[in-house]
Amino acid sequence: MKKINLLIVLILLIGSTVNAQKAEKKAIIKVIEAEHLAYSQRNLEKMASYYAQSENSVAGDAITFTAKGWEENFKGYQSYFADYPNPVEPRIGYKYDISISGDKAWVTFNQKKKNAEQDKTKQLRILVKQNGEWKITGMLFFGL
Repeated sequence: MKKINLLIVLILLIGSTVNAQKAEKKAIIKVIEAEHLAYSQRNLEKMASYYAQSENSVAGDAITFTAKGWEENFKGYQSYFADYPNPVEPRIGYKYDISISGDKAWVTFNQKKKNAEQDKTKQLRILVKQNGEWKITGMLFFGL
């Protein structure tokens, strides 16, 4: 009887762990998609709310880092939005591969324009959990 009870407890623990992982992955995708929507709308303040805003933040095109540290990232986005102020249609993210380790996560995924076959980019996001919320601390991309 004790073995059956132990087995039931183990099954319940495994089930709750799997559900918790699924919830964390959904929360991470939600942050990534919300940040991209704010970017597409050229809403810098909203976009900034999805970032960890630390001196360790990085952004780049996967060949060279274009910015290190949140202040440099923010200035880069300000400059880019000044040069390209018009909102753009958001791209669609797909093929998310998410790894979570405690309060850190890394995500790779593809993005493409709506109804496009070839116009794709490979994306990498590194996130940290701050005060119970996932925040982006690293963003890299490259064209396929």
